[in-house]
Formats: sequence, C-alpha cells, structure tokens
Amino acid sequence: MHFFHLYREQIKEKDLVIPDDRLTERECNIIALLSARRRANFYLQLKSEFFNITGRRVPAQYLKYKFDEKKSIIKNRDGR
Repeated sequence: MHFFHLYREQIKEKDLVIPDDRLTERECNIIALLSARRRANFYLQLKSEFFNITGRRVPAQYLKYKFDEKKSIIKNRDGR
C-alpha cells in the first residue's frame, strides 16, 4: 500500500466514504485512495486505447480537458 501517497492529493469529496460498523476509518481512506487512483488512471487508459484504435497520440491532459469542457457546456446550458 506504499503507492497510496501518490494519489492522496487527488482525493476529492466524491471519493470519500464515512466509516460505520462495517468499514473502519482506515478502510474508508483506502476506498478513497483507490477511487482517486481509478479516476487518475482513466485518462491514461483512454489515451492508450485511443492510440491502439486510431494510431494517433493525444495527451491524457487534453482528453481530461475535453471532458471538463463538455461538463461546463452542459452545466451552463442547464443553468446549474
């Protein structure tokens, strides 16, 4: 579990879960870290799969930007 420190600063509110009688605080922290890691790896995997299909290299940060751009357009359109 030594790699978790790499994702600690990427944890967002949506990654957090609350401890209860089934999950300890440590286990909830692990879930949050795994969620952050999965989100971080999403764009790297998407970049790789896009290259495998198209042969074009697109930076992972650009893919993230495009998704964020879409969210912003939808949010502004819907007035949220």
